[in-house]
Amino acid sequence: MTIRQLLETLTVLIPLPPFLAFVLIVLFFNRWKRLSHSIAIGAIALSFLMAQTVFWTVVGWGGEALYEHPIAVSVPWLPSGEHVLSMGVMVD
Repeated sequence: MTIRQLLETLTVLIPLPPFLAFVLIVLFFNRWKRLSHSIAIGAIALSFLMAQTVFWTVVGWGGEALYEHPIAVSVPWLPSGEHVLSMGVMVD
């Protein structure tokens, strides 16, 4: 796996920890407020660290490398007849 592929994967996964924390808190830990707070803060911190990893790796590459070929990941999200609404992320 190349650094670029790792960054693409990491960029897509950045929103995942807060979403998983939301699901866990709503389904299982809603009664325990202190534990719920800890889970939410931990998930946000993990997403922040992932975003910082992507940011500083891209800064280390220099802006010129991504100017020509930005990191872009797009997935078809909502097909509607002939048209497809895509959702994705881009680091440029």
